[in-house]
Amino acid sequence: MKGQDTPAKHSSPWLFFALTYVLMLLTWGVMVVFQMRAAAATDTDAPPSALGMVLFLLGGFTPTIVGAVMAWRVEGRDGLRDLWKRFVRFRLGGAWYLAILGLPLLVRGLQAVVFTLRGGTFVEPPFVAQPLSLIGLTIMMFLFGPVSEEFGWRGFALDRLLVRQNALRASLILGVLWAFWHLPLFFIPGTAQQQMGNPVAMFTGFAVEVVAMSVLLTWVYVNTARSIWGAILFHMALNYALNLVLMVVGGTMGLAAHLTGTVGLVTLALIVATVYGANLQRVQPC
Repeated sequence: MKGQDTPAKHSSPWLFFALTYVLMLLTWGVMVVFQMRAAAATDTDAPPSALGMVLFLLGGFTPTIVGAVMAWRVEGRDGLRDLWKRFVRFRLGGAWYLAILGLPLLVRGLQAVVFTLRGGTFVEPPFVAQPLSLIGLTIMMFLFGPVSEEFGWRGFALDRLLVRQNALRASLILGVLWAFWHLPLFFIPGTAQQQMGNPVAMFTGFAVEVVAMSVLLTWVYVNTARSIWGAILFHMALNYALNLVLMVVGGTMGLAAHLTGTVGLVTLALIVATVYGANLQRVQPC
C-alpha cells in the first residue's frame, strides 16, 4: 500500500461491519418499523419528531463513530491520531484534485444533458435568489455522508480489507456492504431515497452506483497515501454535484438521467480498473 504508515495487521474489518450494521438497525431500522419521518417532503407534511431526527442523524454517523471507536480499541490514542493525520493530509497533488473535483462534474453534467435531451427543462434553483443558502448546503454536504461515513468505510475498514485483499476486490466487498447499509433509507418517509419512487428498482441502481463509487474512492485513497481527506472530498463532490443538478431540474430527473449517472460511474470504475490493475495503482505496492 502506498505511504509509509500502514494499518495494524492484527485487526479485522468484520467487527467494524457488524457493529455498524447493528447500530444502523437500532436507528434507521427502528425508523422503518415505526415509519418515523426523517424530513418533511412537502409543505403539507408533518415535520419529523425530535426522536426521529436524533435517530436519523445518529444512524448516518454510525460508520465514523464505529471507525473511531475501533481505531481507539485497536491502537489506542495512536489510532485516533492516525485518523486525524490522514484527515488533514491535504497535499494530494494538482492532478488528484482535478480528478476528485472534475470527474463528479463530468458524470453529473452528463445526467443534466440527458435530462435536457429527453425534453426536460431547467428551473431557477433556490440559491439564485438566496446565494447564502449555498453555505448551508456545502456544510450539509460535507458533514452528512463524507464526514459521517468516511472515517469508518475508508479510514478504518478499507485499510483492514487491503491487508488480505487486492484493492479492486476490497473495493467490491466494501461497496456491497456500503450499499446495503443505505437500504433502510429507501423506506424511511421523507428521505431523498424514499422519494425516488419504487424502492426495489431505485435501490438496485443505487447499489450498482455505490459499488462503482467504492472502486473510485479506493483508487483515490491508495494513490494519495491513504488520505481520508481525499476520500471525503471525492464523496462530497459526487453528492454535491448531484444535488446541484437536482436543484436545476426541479427535484427529479427521470429514469434515463439516473441511469446515465450509474453507467457513467461504472464506466469510470472499469477504466480505472483496466488502466491501474487490481491494486488500482500504477506502481505496485511493496
